[in-house]
Amino acid sequence: MSEPRADLAAIAGEAVRAGGDYLQEAFRNGRVDGEYNGTDVTTVADREAQRRIRSAIESHYPDHAVDGEESDAPTTAEGEADYRWVVDPLDGTNNFASGLPKFASAVAACRDGEPMVAAIHEPVVDELYLAERGGGTTLDGEPLRTESALPLAHGTVAFVVGLDAATDPEVAGRIAALEAALRD
Repeated sequence: MSEPRADLAAIAGEAVRAGGDYLQEAFRNGRVDGEYNGTDVTTVADREAQRRIRSAIESHYPDHAVDGEESDAPTTAEGEADYRWVVDPLDGTNNFASGLPKFASAVAACRDGEPMVAAIHEPVVDELYLAERGGGTTLDGEPLRTESALPLAHGTVAFVVGLDAATDPEVAGRIAALEAALRD
């Protein structure tokens, strides 16, 4: 069964808002419970935001698979569902845990492995980004544009690497190759 992109986008927006609204409340509370180790942190807020996002998706699409960053396993095996949602309930966990107000909830819905829609909600500033395959991207319902009068030389390309790049030689090698490609 084919889901209209607009319907998927609306549910993606609803889902990230469910996660983001919880995160905003938890962030303002100021207390961050979680598991900390030398290279990562997973908070109670990660898991609760994921639960709320998953609930929002499954209330509309119970036959869709949902893979969350905090899940041990997807809700269905690969190939059992036409649609698979990929969830990062708290993108920016280190910021959240450190008290820095720059984090978001993010989801993407894929059909047969192809991304169809994506949504990101930044709860502190209450901004909702929605992207639809073939339909563009909006910020709070307003289309985003890529044109600029500035020359390309004024642009910046940057990426953040995870802490595993410092401890895993294979990952470090891939990061070095990416950096070299960006310099060319």
